[in-house]
Amino acid sequence: MATVYFKDPDSITDVTVDWSGLLGSRTISTSAWVIGAGLATSNETNTTTTTGIRFIGGSDGVTYEATNTITLPGGTTYQRTLFVRVRDVLVDEGRRAPVVDLAEAKHYLRVTTDDEDQRIESLIRAATEFVEGSTGRTFLSKSKTMTLSKFEDKIFIPSYPTQAVARVQYYDSNNTLTTLASSKWLSYVENGATVLTIAPDQTWPDVYDRPDAVRLLWFAGYDSAADVPSIASQAILMLAREWYDNPGLSSKEPIWLKPMLWALRTGHVADA
Repeated sequence: MATVYFKDPDSITDVTVDWSGLLGSRTISTSAWVIGAGLATSNETNTTTTTGIRFIGGSDGVTYEATNTITLPGGTTYQRTLFVRVRDVLVDEGRRAPVVDLAEAKHYLRVTTDDEDQRIESLIRAATEFVEGSTGRTFLSKSKTMTLSKFEDKIFIPSYPTQAVARVQYYDSNNTLTTLASSKWLSYVENGATVLTIAPDQTWPDVYDRPDAVRLLWFAGYDSAADVPSIASQAILMLAREWYDNPGLSSKEPIWLKPMLWALRTGHVADA
C-alpha cells in the first residue's frame, strides 16, 4: 500500500524513504523522483540506504503522486510510489460539503419555500453533531488535534474514520516546539482504530515537563459525503424531521433512533 503524506499548502514537508529493509547489505547508487504537476520540490538527497525530498506548495484538496526510483551498483532498480495530499488545516471547515445539504433536507421535509432555510440548515447541523457524538464517528472531513503529557508506546487516535496523521510535534527538553520527522513514527489500524507508534529502531524523544508536551494533528472524517454510510445520512434526515415537526422535543433522542445509532457506533464513544 502506498504511503500518503499530508501537508499544508503554505508549508514545506520533508520526506525520507527508508530502503534498508529491502536492500539488506546493498546500497543506493542514484535516486530519481517523478512528481505530479503542481507540486514543487527541492533538496533531493540520498544516502546508502535512504532517499529524501522536500515538497513545497500545492493546491488545497489535490492529491499528488510522487514516484521514487533508486538504482543500485550494477544497474538494478527499485521503485516506490507515495502520495502527497494537500490540506489547508486553517481552512474554514464550514466550507466542506455537508453530509446532508439544504436541498436534500428540504425535499425530505417537503418544504418548497425559502422562508425556513436558516432554521433547516441549523437543524441539519445539530442532527449531524448529535449523530457524530452518539456514534463516535466523524462524518465531515476536518482536522483534529490532541495533546498529551508524554509519548506512549501506543497512542490511539480518538476518532473514526481517521484519514491520516499529519503532524507530530513535541516540546523538547529546552521547551522548544519541535516537529518530529515523519520517518521517526508510523501509524496503522488496529481493530478499527488508528494507532500512532514509534518507527522500528527509533525511540521517542525526551519531552519537557508540561501537560501539552506532545501535540498531534490528524485528518478525520470521510473524503466526501458520498462515502458516509447511508444509515448515517438517513438518521440525520429523520432526526432533523423529528425536530422540525416537534420543536419542543429538540433536546430528546427519539426511541426509533437508538437502533440506527447502535449500528454506527465505534469504540470512540462511551457506553451510556
